[in-house]
Amino acid sequence: MIREYRTLEGLVRLDHRLFEVLNRRVASPWLDPVCFVAANLAVVPVVVLGAAAYWIASPDASRAKDLATLLAVLAATALIKRSVRRRRPSGLLSPRRPWRGGFPVSAASFPSGDTAQAAAVAFLASVKHTTLGPWVWLYPMLVGIGRVYIGLHFPLDVIAGGALGAGVAASLAWV
Repeated sequence: MIREYRTLEGLVRLDHRLFEVLNRRVASPWLDPVCFVAANLAVVPVVVLGAAAYWIASPDASRAKDLATLLAVLAATALIKRSVRRRRPSGLLSPRRPWRGGFPVSAASFPSGDTAQAAAVAFLASVKHTTLGPWVWLYPMLVGIGRVYIGLHFPLDVIAGGALGAGVAASLAWV
């Protein structure tokens, strides 16, 4: 039990150090707006509008399944956030916050719902449009880095969110 606690404690310390690097040491006035945009490419209103446009373009059964996948990712993220209740960096570390507002956020940080949605979209796009190749995975990476840079998530939050989104999308792709 003590060894497990020490391992978890070390992981949290590493997470905080990585956050400090991405949120403070890499900080730059020209990166602030870029990371703000990147961090908000997958917020719920943006995903909802994109999903509505996707459905309107061609409402067929596969699109309905894709929308159901995004809803499943949203639900899974909400359940995990509710049970884990990890506070955002702003509640723990006084991060540098170049975002100056933006979309409202909950107090829960783990996992990153935005990164989960972005990873699910990337998975669905990579399955449907194989010509996109690995380039489609830049989308969740940019969202995740942006979320850490603007001070809304720790690195492990976005890693877990990406894994959750891709995992849910992959498991539902073959149902």
